[in-house]
Amino acid sequence: MNFSKKIDNICEFIFKNYGIHEGFPKKDKLIIHDNIFGTLEFTEYERKIINSPFLQRLTQISQMGLANTVYPGAVHNRFSHSLGVSYIAEKIYIQVMKGEKRSNAKRKIDINTVKLAGLMHDIGHGPFSHVSDELLKRLSHYSYKYKYIDAKIFAHTDERLKDVRNIHEFIAFHLLQSDCLKELISNVYSCIPLDQELIPYCITGNKEPSGNLYGPYKDLHKTLLIKIINGFSDADKIDYLLRDSKFSGLPLPADIDRLISFFKKIKPNNTSYELGVDEKGTRAFHLLLQSKAKMYPTVYQHHTTQSFETILQFGIISAILNVDEATVGMDPEIWPFIECGLDLQYYTDNSLLDYLRIIKDPISNDVVKRIYNRRHYRKLSRVYTWEILKQNVISTTEFKKTNVELQALEKAGDIDKFEEKFKELYDKHTEEEEGKVSGFYGEFDTFDKIKKFKKDMISKNPEIMKKLKSLLPEVEEEILYNYGICIRIADELPVNPYTQPYIKRFNQFKDETELLSLSQMKFREPKILDYQQITFYSLPEISEKLEPIIKEFIKLKLLN
Repeated sequence: MNFSKKIDNICEFIFKNYGIHEGFPKKDKLIIHDNIFGTLEFTEYERKIINSPFLQRLTQISQMGLANTVYPGAVHNRFSHSLGVSYIAEKIYIQVMKGEKRSNAKRKIDINTVKLAGLMHDIGHGPFSHVSDELLKRLSHYSYKYKYIDAKIFAHTDERLKDVRNIHEFIAFHLLQSDCLKELISNVYSCIPLDQELIPYCITGNKEPSGNLYGPYKDLHKTLLIKIINGFSDADKIDYLLRDSKFSGLPLPADIDRLISFFKKIKPNNTSYELGVDEKGTRAFHLLLQSKAKMYPTVYQHHTTQSFETILQFGIISAILNVDEATVGMDPEIWPFIECGLDLQYYTDNSLLDYLRIIKDPISNDVVKRIYNRRHYRKLSRVYTWEILKQNVISTTEFKKTNVELQALEKAGDIDKFEEKFKELYDKHTEEEEGKVSGFYGEFDTFDKIKKFKKDMISKNPEIMKKLKSLLPEVEEEILYNYGICIRIADELPVNPYTQPYIKRFNQFKDETELLSLSQMKFREPKILDYQQITFYSLPEISEKLEPIIKEFIKLKLLN
C-alpha cells in the first residue's frame, strides 16, 4: 500500500463512520449560535458540508489537545473553530475588497471559496490536534514496518506544495485531492460558483501554486484568498486566539474588530498579494501578535499540558512499533490498525484512547491508565536560555571590577586602552557563555544522544530501573529507559512576523505609499530567548530519585 491508497482508504472510512453525506434536510440556511461571534448563518450548500463526515469528525477532536488537563474549560473542538474561521474569512474578504473593481459574480466565487476553505482547513488534524502533528515528527526517528508511507510527510516532497510546515495542512491537501471528497464538494456545489481547485492551496498557504493548475499563474488575486486563510494575520489565527483564550479563561489584549476594519490588500512583491494592515490598524496588529506570544508559554507550552501530550505520544509510538503483536484477534473493520502515523486519521480523541486501551501492548495500556488517573510525567527541571545567560554572563560593572587585566590598565590611567580592552574581553566572555548554552542544547540534538542521556541518568541509581521493572515487568530495559524520562525542547519561532513588511502607510517626506514592518516602526517584538527552553520530565514513580541526578547534570554543564 502506498501513500495515495492509504489516503483513499481513510476517506472511505470517514464517509462510512462519521456524520451523514446524503439525505440532507431541505432548508434554505443553517443558523448556529457561536459563543465567540454570536449568531452565524450558513447557506444550504454550506450546511451540507457542515453535516458531512469530514466536518462532523472534527466535533470529536479537541482544539487544544490535552490543555484541558490544566485549563478545564478548554474542551472546545476543531468543528466550532472551523465555523469561526469560515465566518472571519468572509468578513476579511469583504473588508479588503472595499473599493476594488471586481464583478459581483467573481466576488461570489471568492466568498464561496474562502468560506469553504475555512470550513475544510482543519480536516487533516488527527486526534488531539497538534499532538498528532508532533507525533509524526517524533516517528521520523524510529524504524517501523510502514514508515515508507509516512516518509512522504516527513520529506514534504510534493512538488505542488511550497514551504508547508504544518503536517495537518499537508494531509488536508491530499485528502482534498481524493476522488470521494472531490466528488462530495462537486455535487454539493454543482450549481454554485466556486474555485474548488484553489481550496487545498488556501489551506497550505502556498505562496504560489505550481504546475499547470493555474498555467503561468497570472491571476495574482488568488494569492490574496490564500493569505486570508493561511497568512500572518489570517482568519485561522484570529479565531483560534479568541476561542482558545475564551475557553481557557485567559483574557487577551487583541482588538480584533479594529484589526479587521483596517485590513488591506498589499503587494510586497511581484509574485503574490498579502493581507496587510493600514497604518491606523498597526497597534491592533501588534496586539494580535502579543496575544499569540502570551498564549504560547502560558497555555500551549504549559509543562503539565506537554507532559500529558508527550506520554500519550509515547503510547501511540509503542502501538505502532508493536502493531503486529498488539492487534492479534482484533477486527480491522472496527479498529483500523495504527501501523503508521497517517493511520491516526482513522481515529478521534476518544476512539484513539479506546484503541490504546484494548490492544495487547503494555506501554500503550499503561499510558491510557496514566492519562485517566493523572499519573502523567512530572516536571523535574525546566531551563530557559535567558535564565542560563542571566546566571553566567557577568554585568559590565562586575566584569570591570573582577578582571585582573582591566584593573591593571585602570590603575595605569590608560583610559583609551582600558575601554578597548574591556570591549574585547567582555565580548569574548559573552561569546563563551553563549557557546556553553549551544553546547548544552547540543547534548540533545540527535535521537541517539537523547537515548544515551536517558540511559546514563537512570543508570546512576539502580533503584530507578528496579522501580520501572516492578511497574512494567514484561517490558525490555531499553524501552523502559526511553519511557522513564521525557525531554521537551522549544526553540525559536520559525518565522518572525515583526520583520515582515505588512503595514501600509503614507510617507509624508517622500509623498508616496510604502510598506513597513512592525520592527521598522519600533514596536517591541518578543525575544527569541523567551521561547528557547528545555524541560526534563519523568514518570512520577521515579521522579524523587531522578530529580537530583538531572539537576546535578544541569549544574555541571552550565555553571561557571
